[in-house]
Amino acid sequence: MMASLKRSATSERRLTACPATSNASSVIATMVPSIRSGFRPSMLHSRLPQRGNGGRSYGKFVFLSYNHKNSLSTFSGLLGSGQTGNAGPPRGQENCMTKTNFHPGRRVALTGAAALLAAPALAQTGSFPNKPIRLVVAYPPGNSSDLVARFVADRMMNILGQPVVVDNRGGAGGTIGTEFVARAPADGYTLGIANAGPLTIAPALYPNLPYDPVRDFTHVAPLSIGAHLFVVNPSLPVHNIQELIAYARANPGRLFYGSSGNGSTSHLAMAYFETLTGVRMTHAPYRGSAAAMNDLLSGQILLASDTLVATADLVRTGRLRALGVTSKERSPFMPDVVPIADQGVPDYDFYGWIALMGPAGLPAPIAQRLYDATIAVTRQPDFAARMGDLGLSPMTHTRQELDEFMRFDIARWRRVISAANIRIDG
Repeated sequence: MMASLKRSATSERRLTACPATSNASSVIATMVPSIRSGFRPSMLHSRLPQRGNGGRSYGKFVFLSYNHKNSLSTFSGLLGSGQTGNAGPPRGQENCMTKTNFHPGRRVALTGAAALLAAPALAQTGSFPNKPIRLVVAYPPGNSSDLVARFVADRMMNILGQPVVVDNRGGAGGTIGTEFVARAPADGYTLGIANAGPLTIAPALYPNLPYDPVRDFTHVAPLSIGAHLFVVNPSLPVHNIQELIAYARANPGRLFYGSSGNGSTSHLAMAYFETLTGVRMTHAPYRGSAAAMNDLLSGQILLASDTLVATADLVRTGRLRALGVTSKERSPFMPDVVPIADQGVPDYDFYGWIALMGPAGLPAPIAQRLYDATIAVTRQPDFAARMGDLGLSPMTHTRQELDEFMRFDIARWRRVISAANIRIDG
């Protein structure tokens, strides 16, 4: 199945350069409406590991005050450096390198060996980058991942001094472009835009996935994160999550919810809700979010979960009713909508996210250089403003926290997909 999808996606490939004067981002941006309608976010949030529990829970937020006149570099201490850190020797053994166990001759030999091992990496990174960088987006132009990639590519070019070229390789739910990144040389010149679909959800849906989401990638830097809204057609007599649960229990299997496709994030957001609450609803998969929204508006289906950019204006104009936001905290874009977690489902949280990745084995100095350049972009106020247009906020994980977040998300979706018995046809 994967091989046939690769072949069918060949025609979707497009290559677009992003020079400093390029207006590709602004042209494509007109395809996506602003969800803010003049509202400027006052708070930025990122999902970070809950301290003290080994990073296993991601239910906590860090909120940063945001003023468009000031640089986010004010918060550099909170945003982190991306270093993974070193725990150091066990307490009481800090001075274990004494004359009795570490001879000068050994030191010279080990130092020489270390220099020989480091030489190739230093040769690779001393002038990095010295040619254009390819940034693979595993979706067609106009997708939110594509819009974020173009914005970041344009500004990273100014920081790195080399063009960053966006290469759209869509198909197979994002797995074709993702595999391309996994198979690329680990030299920093081929990077990819990562998100939940191909990286943390696909491993549980496709038993023969041609890459491993942990072993085959270097998670370089976080970019953005955003919540969904649970929305209903106003004809459905429910106004909050508890009323939705009661209605679903009284009508098991008779409440239809739509999604942008089987195994999509909008599908799994609802499947996760069913798993936590024990209700039984019926999934109606569509070919894309727009088709699902059209049938929700007409009353063909009565419930859906979708991004803020797809739902916020429909809620504001009264065409849909919002029951809850999937984040643990209220969204700065829809502050009147109560989190699902605060409506009797305390363990519920769901986010879409976008990050920067590279192939496994990316030399540490190159990975750090790319992380620093990316964070320099995401700290800029115009990045926060552009993400706000897409219903997203800057994601402020360090590289270590990003690794932990990926592992958490992979494990979570394996459990949900198994419990809901979700299968992909073909």
